[in-house]
Amino acid sequence: MNRSTPVEILHTVLLGVVKYCWHMTHVDWSAAQKTLFAQRLVEVSIDGLTLPPIRASYFIQYANSLIGRQFKALLQTATFCLHDLVPPLLYDLWKALGVLGSLLWVPEIEDIDQYVVRTP
Repeated sequence: MNRSTPVEILHTVLLGVVKYCWHMTHVDWSAAQKTLFAQRLVEVSIDGLTLPPIRASYFIQYANSLIGRQFKALLQTATFCLHDLVPPLLYDLWKALGVLGSLLWVPEIEDIDQYVVRTP
């Protein structure tokens, strides 16, 4: 990202917290739950996100071998697909991760002069 980001996003967030949250999410799913999640993931709108089209069947087939960009896609979309597939506490974790992701990826700084003054 850049020097203003307080964490190294790829390793700390995507390959750290999101990876382990994803593992806790999918590890006990039945075939029906995997299919339902994949259907929802395909249908979720990615308008306004910096993502290529999501290959949901790939996410399910290779659930334990995903990489950073796939974890970013999960981070941005999972909340809309998991509402009845995971326990409430795990769903709350996904919602919190979604908020974290929205704070970490700021695609545009509207007032750069004010931003630079506030940034150490």
